[in-house]
Amino acid sequence: MVDTTDVLEAFSALRAARPVFHSEADFQHALAWEMQRRCESWRVRLETAISLQANPTRRIHLDLHIRDPRDGTSVAVELKYPTAELEVDDEHEEYRLASQGAQDLIRYDVLKDIGRIEQLVSEGKATSGIAILLTNDPLYWQAPKHGRPTNADAFRLHQGLTISGCLDWGPATGDGTKSRERNAAIELHGTYLLDWKDYSRLDGDRGRFRYLTALVQEPGQA
Repeated sequence: MVDTTDVLEAFSALRAARPVFHSEADFQHALAWEMQRRCESWRVRLETAISLQANPTRRIHLDLHIRDPRDGTSVAVELKYPTAELEVDDEHEEYRLASQGAQDLIRYDVLKDIGRIEQLVSEGKATSGIAILLTNDPLYWQAPKHGRPTNADAFRLHQGLTISGCLDWGPATGDGTKSRERNAAIELHGTYLLDWKDYSRLDGDRGRFRYLTALVQEPGQA
């Protein structure tokens, strides 16, 4: 059997060995390796494409899909690793992280990931799922200080928020922001309380890494 608890335990184990990653792909591979190390029977796959019953021509591309062939349980995993600028050495390994910016677009993508995982679980393509956002950019976990409404308010991810239902751009959002991949409103069927936790602390102004998780379970499961 495999479920989101196994993913969380593997992710927690990475904190000591990998306090920082070079890229999102590095993060994906490290977590996949840790999952496979924990159980050789699990089938851990990166960047899989899974078709939907409701629309067979549409496929969801998934960062990680972990399946236990012994009982058919599986976990859909989506990861995001947006970074602020940081140059740091960890155990004689150099890390040079760029400032990615575009926080409103990445927040949209995180919430879209949760919605996609919900679809996979509801169609039985996975028995559970988890989205993990890991970042050293405090703009993700801190509430805005300006207090002004923006066209991306529906996609805020700061500490203590509860998200659910239909999430959409504000009416004045320009076409340059709402690209084809980010044009549609996001419909979340579950309710998610956002609770950020510390992942690691390195030297530098942006050396604090924190993470956010959203767990998706089969209907009727706790």
